[in-house]
Amino acid sequence: MMDLMDLHIAVLCGGTSSEREVSLKSGQGVFEALKARGLRVTLIDAQDDFLGRLKNESVNFVFIALHGKFGEDGTVQTLLEKAGIPYAGSGPEACQKAMDKDLAQTLFWQAGLKVPAWRVYHSYRDAIGHVGMYPVFVKPVSGGSSIGVNFVRGPEDLPLAVKDAFHEDERIMIQHYTPGREMAVGILGEEALPVLEILPSQNFYDFEAKYESSQTRYLFPQDLSEDKLNEIQDTALKAHRVLGLEGFSRVDVIVTPDETFILEVNAIPGLTPKSLLPKQAQARGITFEDLCVMIIQESLPVVEEEHGTT
Repeated sequence: MMDLMDLHIAVLCGGTSSEREVSLKSGQGVFEALKARGLRVTLIDAQDDFLGRLKNESVNFVFIALHGKFGEDGTVQTLLEKAGIPYAGSGPEACQKAMDKDLAQTLFWQAGLKVPAWRVYHSYRDAIGHVGMYPVFVKPVSGGSSIGVNFVRGPEDLPLAVKDAFHEDERIMIQHYTPGREMAVGILGEEALPVLEILPSQNFYDFEAKYESSQTRYLFPQDLSEDKLNEIQDTALKAHRVLGLEGFSRVDVIVTPDETFILEVNAIPGLTPKSLLPKQAQARGITFEDLCVMIIQESLPVVEEEHGTT
């Protein structure tokens, strides 16, 4: 393995997506964690000429802390590969699959995983004519942090939700509401971290519940059997592998007494103080600093190969 002390690491964050502010917080947290471990690290906002800065400052490894479009859809990964700069996390194709909720849901379904029924719309007119059971979730096909996502109880609330979703993406999906317990499973390397249950005080785990509310509760469920917890973890790990993700991710699920439904998989989950992956790592005895280092280490074999040292 390459010595971490040989690396000049750039933490890439910010950017121009609707998740910019969350990404800036993730990037700052990662930067401080790596700096505290004595590593050579630079914080770079992807709004700038970041490729020029990476080259001028002789960066030889990038920790991508970008969320949303450009950062999680494979774009920045492709640019870094063309520039010959290794980075942490998954490659372009896997990121693109995870970012496209329609494609990801299709791949999960084809792999035999349970997913809530959904339908994709390309126009406002078609979407507001949606016929089906309520309640539903209306969401952009691409995006994260629950931006543009709305819980719709009946057709009278559909037009506003559809407009909100189309503001974020040219394709939207209307997804059947599946009653159950919302949980998340972080993946680190090839290990599923402890299952974390999310208990928002409002209808669902929206942007406010994630980043602004002090009423959202998180707990590691004690009422589920070991077999059930293993089933949830196994399902999450399979979803991670179906998309071809590497290094780390977070899988969001709905758990019923009989089934585990995949909602989505985040190729670059949040790394803010309120983010789920750090909470799950902590439950495994992994500090935030250790988590950031381990995410880098998961990609170091790739660095070795590219430097011709294997």
